[in-house]
Amino acid sequence: MRFGRSGWDVRVETRTTLTSDDTAFHVDATLDGYEGGRRVFSRTWNEHVPRVAP
Repeated sequence: MRFGRSGWDVRVETRTTLTSDDTAFHVDATLDGYEGGRRVFSRTWNEHVPRVAP
């Protein structure tokens, strides 16, 4: 997603992967924030959510 105003150029890129196995869902995500074409922020998440049997 790109945001812009006069003299302001900001871009956000995200990548997310969702997988699962017999016991859990696995979410791997990365968010990168750019200002003027230069990366100024980065964060990565690796979450595991246990499956619950009905």
